[in-house]
Amino acid sequence: MAGGGIAALLLMGCLGYIANEVGLIARYRSDFYTPVGTVQRIELDDGSVVTLDTDSAIQVRYSQTERRIVLLRGEAFFDVAPNPAHPFVVSGNETQAIALGTHYAVRVGERDEVMVEEGHVAVTSGSQRAVLDAGGTAHLGADGRLATGSGDVANLTSWRSGKLVFSGRPLGEVLGLIGRYRHGSIMVLDDEAAQLQVSGVFAINDVDQAFEALEQSLPIRIIRLADWVTLVRSR
Repeated sequence: MAGGGIAALLLMGCLGYIANEVGLIARYRSDFYTPVGTVQRIELDDGSVVTLDTDSAIQVRYSQTERRIVLLRGEAFFDVAPNPAHPFVVSGNETQAIALGTHYAVRVGERDEVMVEEGHVAVTSGSQRAVLDAGGTAHLGADGRLATGSGDVANLTSWRSGKLVFSGRPLGEVLGLIGRYRHGSIMVLDDEAAQLQVSGVFAINDVDQAFEALEQSLPIRIIRLADWVTLVRSR
């Protein structure tokens, strides 16, 4: 292959990677999506309600046998209208979450995660299956195993009310979640800073104020490089 052809293939690959990273492909495939910084409540035809978190996208695939939502990107919370004859199923990257009359959230990204606020949800991945009650959580581990646990789902999904609530969460994880509400990337430069514990409440519509509060309460320095890159390091 000539040098020009190789260069064109590389360029196409880079453009495809960028389009996927910024969500363009998910938006193109979706029935509903939210841009960065926006949370949206959507009422579906069957009376179920989906609340889409920032930078999220879904497909709606209702049929004669089931009500299926495909979560293409981000996170969504589901208030499911009961209909035993037509199961409500949310497909993530590698999991399915089947509502048994409930309120629950599903998140996709580096790993699929399911969080149940009320009712029961059956979570499957391949041959693995777990039934979660209220307060139950499930995620796929790095080894591909379905792991279950428990958590404060109201806090874990507090973005629905315009805030993020953290209690003893690592700074690296907190910044990853806060960063979803702004354009650009946040880079933590050292493990010491990344492992600092964070507790607090932050408004999703004021990320700069969250940065200021973190810098004042923790031994870190936050450096903004234009609007697209933010660096975080230990003092």
